[in-house]
Amino acid sequence: MGTKEKILEALEDKRTEAVWELIHKAVCKIYRKGTHRKFPEARKEFLELEFEINNPKNRFIIVEDYNIDEGFCCKFYEDLMSLNDGKIPIVHFIEDYFNDEGAGWQEVLLVDMKEMKCYLIDKEIKYHKKEVKIK
Repeated sequence: MGTKEKILEALEDKRTEAVWELIHKAVCKIYRKGTHRKFPEARKEFLELEFEINNPKNRFIIVEDYNIDEGFCCKFYEDLMSLNDGKIPIVHFIEDYFNDEGAGWQEVLLVDMKEMKCYLIDKEIKYHKKEVKIK
């Protein structure tokens, strides 16, 4: 086996670094932060999730990109509709992230680790106003 084949075999199913670069570029573009910012704490926490990132059953990762300066907060999803192994199917993403009964504004970065694409998803939730009469 040649050197090229050994390298390719070693990298097979290893998408950790490629996914981090995708997230890093997306965050820098979204917030216009210079590419010199490496977010060391977030990267350290991200690398601790290597097993989940490289798990072929996990297709999507939802990243709370707005606070990446403070660390790496995420959730993994599969792309299947129903599962037997306890993983969360992507169809529950909307319920998990946008079920806010109250009001506010939420934003998440959806990373498709299979297609290697990022999507910034946000939703504005309107406040319910109630008229108050003063006597």
